[in-house]
Amino acid sequence: GLDEMKNAILDDEEASSGAFNRLQSQKSMKKNPSTKLPNSLSRRTSDPMESIGAYGRISPSLMEEGTIGSGKRSEAFHSIARKRQKNTSEPLLILVGIGRQWSKDLLGIGHNAIREEFHEAYYLLSLLRSMFADLSMEDVEMFFDFWDVTQDFIQAFFTIEEEVIYKDLAKIITIGGNLERNRRTNNKSHIMRTMQMLKTYFANELIYYPPAQAIDRLKEKVDKIAGATLRYMNECYSTLPMLVDQYLGTDVKLGD
Repeated sequence: GLDEMKNAILDDEEASSGAFNRLQSQKSMKKNPSTKLPNSLSRRTSDPMESIGAYGRISPSLMEEGTIGSGKRSEAFHSIARKRQKNTSEPLLILVGIGRQWSKDLLGIGHNAIREEFHEAYYLLSLLRSMFADLSMEDVEMFFDFWDVTQDFIQAFFTIEEEVIYKDLAKIITIGGNLERNRRTNNKSHIMRTMQMLKTYFANELIYYPPAQAIDRLKEKVDKIAGATLRYMNECYSTLPMLVDQYLGTDVKLGD
């Protein structure tokens, strides 16, 4: 069940946050002593249940801290984000609103957590890139301490998503289109394989590049992974809540 899956998820929070702290310390000494990491990095975990809450219930602590959900984000924020998107290859990582519709929250909380993971990945790549002449391959390798946790988190969310949402819907209806079982599993498998291959790509090819150039190549790969993941999540968010409301209702306890 869900508890077994939760216990099986690897939690590399200490190693991941340690990598960030080491990088931050190095950059502070070399470049900009005032640079700070997002507070969320100190709380990173590869366990999506801590963010999602059992059976899609919202975690009150997350709502209070404001780390998940864009309800409090202003229109100005969205405007700035969209303008920034025109000048960068990064996918647009705007969080979805939380607290308006439980069937959307069921996906939205987890999806927002994944968006935060990618946001922090881009932050780390930017931090590394700004070190430039002082950047070493040992610094670049620290990225994968972070990436391993992100990979575990997304894999765990995909697993829970199948057990909590798709399994119950499949008892009542046949989901078609891009979310048809074979299509979606192939899509998610491709995303996970690409994430896993990033470390191999680094070890086999990028290790021979100058460190700053290796970071640029890594970012190109992360762009593709983040883009594919966001397209899948957007498809889910635009389709599944309507099906949950229509066929399962608001009183059902998913995952039983």
